[in-house]
Amino acid sequence: MPQDEQLPPSDKARAKSTSLGWPDYVLRGAVVVSLAMLLMHLFGSDDEREAAVPWAVAEHEPAENGLPVLAAHAEAVWARVALVLGRLGHLDGSDTSALPHIRTALKRYQHTVGVRETGTLDQELLNRLFDEPIDLDPYIVRGAAVHGRWFLVMGPERCEISAGASRIDGRVLVTERPVLRFGRERQVMRDDEIDIDLGTKGQFEAATPVVVSAGDKRLPLRAGGGKIAMALEPRSAWLREIVRALSAHEGEVQMSGASALGGPLTLSFPTAGFEAAYRAMASTCGAGALAWIEG
Repeated sequence: MPQDEQLPPSDKARAKSTSLGWPDYVLRGAVVVSLAMLLMHLFGSDDEREAAVPWAVAEHEPAENGLPVLAAHAEAVWARVALVLGRLGHLDGSDTSALPHIRTALKRYQHTVGVRETGTLDQELLNRLFDEPIDLDPYIVRGAAVHGRWFLVMGPERCEISAGASRIDGRVLVTERPVLRFGRERQVMRDDEIDIDLGTKGQFEAATPVVVSAGDKRLPLRAGGGKIAMALEPRSAWLREIVRALSAHEGEVQMSGASALGGPLTLSFPTAGFEAAYRAMASTCGAGALAWIEG
């Protein structure tokens, strides 16, 4: 089952705790990774993932060995660089077979921004690439009922709706696309229980404010101890404001805070179809959940 279709374990009536630790990728000399497959897994549609071709990544240039983030997270760094270069038109489908092609695209980018065309990364260039906004390919969950840009999966024990981030503004290394999820077990102790996954794993700096914005409404989250959670008691009416904001706001909501790599970070999520998907979930897995969107 594709990762987007997996149903996460229940964490009743609260935004799920999320670890902010980075993947443990360590560069040891020559690194061979499947970057193209990773890119399609992270940000592509299911059809694009099936067509992904692995990239063979050669040894880094000596000047790049002094970049701590590259040394610690080589696969994720090159995946992000390639994604940005592709989105900006410097790396096309015929040029994504190996790191030399990425370096050629990197030279094109350097020419565009008016810096020396080396084809290698330095910290300033890496920050500049990370600061480029990324519009992501459509989020798709196979076999799910489609409601606008939200997807409903009804399993034998659980119902869940989800939507993937449509845009990333800021510096971030991700191992999976940020996703918002709302779910219910078919058999629950409380009729109004609901699971909420805010999709913030590994993106935001610990111990800094994170805010969900929907038009003029700003809903604060808190980050501390490696976790992201609601600013107030999870069972309070404040948590339900997130659900109601998604239901009432047209367009997209933004989750904003400080990036773990420095600078601001904003993730955008669609709201189109949220209420229809939510009500369809409640009709199968417990109408009591409607209290979260109804006054």
